[in-house]
Amino acid sequence: SLARLLAWGGRYDSAIVVYEALLVDAPNDVEARKGLARTHGWSGDLTAAELEWLAVVSSNPDDGEAHLGLAQVRRWSGRLEAADTSLTRAERLIPGNPLVRQERLALQQSRAATTDPFIIFETDSDGNDMTTFLVAAGSRVAPRIFLTGRLIYRSARNSNLTSGNFTSTTAALDGTYDLNSRWSLRAGLGVNTTSGAADNRLIVRAGTTGPPWHGITPTLDYRHEPLDVTAQLIANGVYFDELAVGGYGSPSGWTVNGSYGFALFHGSESNTRHLVSGLALRPIWKDVSAGGRLRLFSFAKNLNDGYFDPSLYLLLEVPVQWTRQFGKWLLFGELNPGFQLINTETADVNSQVTIGGNARVTYSVAQGREIGVMALASRSGLQTLATPIDGYRYYMIGAFGSWNF
Repeated sequence: SLARLLAWGGRYDSAIVVYEALLVDAPNDVEARKGLARTHGWSGDLTAAELEWLAVVSSNPDDGEAHLGLAQVRRWSGRLEAADTSLTRAERLIPGNPLVRQERLALQQSRAATTDPFIIFETDSDGNDMTTFLVAAGSRVAPRIFLTGRLIYRSARNSNLTSGNFTSTTAALDGTYDLNSRWSLRAGLGVNTTSGAADNRLIVRAGTTGPPWHGITPTLDYRHEPLDVTAQLIANGVYFDELAVGGYGSPSGWTVNGSYGFALFHGSESNTRHLVSGLALRPIWKDVSAGGRLRLFSFAKNLNDGYFDPSLYLLLEVPVQWTRQFGKWLLFGELNPGFQLINTETADVNSQVTIGGNARVTYSVAQGREIGVMALASRSGLQTLATPIDGYRYYMIGAFGSWNF
């Protein structure tokens, strides 16, 4: 049908319009409702997809294909226990179906133990050089509980400091508890030791994820941890407390996320920061997506603790992303032209055009196992909180992996 062809061609909005028109004329057309459910899922509107699959299951409880579709959508939304319930029903109704076996494998991998090693080298025109080693390993230890351990070691130096290298080591354990099919809770504890602080410092994380609303999943997070991304910050022993509310999702074919955060920085003096950030992307042609990105923050005080603390900073970017799969290879590239505005207590308002970009190459060794390399270049100075002035440059290269067991 026309709706199916539109959906296969990636024209999800048009396909949804056609399916909904069909259902107005024939509200009991099960195949049209299944097609609408699939299209909502492909477009990223998982809430609408689940509602349509539930409507099919409600009127046709023995439809194995519908239970399979419901399982897939629930897995995509991270609700693995609910996905398992639906998939088990599908296995009973359509045993031997290859799509059911494929979904069972995908669900098992979602529950598998994983390890994710990273190594990243960063440098900028302010004289900062940082090398970071990170290993994260996680496993679902109970049907509703997933635990992740993190070990991070960072070595940093600045050509303007005479004390040599500064180091920071973090060990932490984070957990996620699926309270029910709609809510999840997160918590984490850790310890950080640096060459800039006399004592070990506690790391605390907590958060919750709520039920999607119009395709957007709301989040609430709290963090208490060190700010250790440069040598000067490590030397000064800076840390912060932050409370942030946000959301993410894929409504109507868009990929969106955004947040507002209030943070209290601790250094030579206490300082407060308000931060608003957001991203919206949409496919525009074949493998290309484009949209807008916003970052706006403001500090109460202009200190000299090593982090960028203007009274106002605004960055607007137009990210253009390209993704292409070649067999086991996945290529990704992004270009970020933009504009930034800076207002500090010690200088006039500074505005300038910015440009940045990043690329990533990933190779799939086997299903659930991949390795890759990445690189980034930018003039905005946001990655390391350095002062973004005329002529500023930031570069990063790294390697990563992800391995399911």
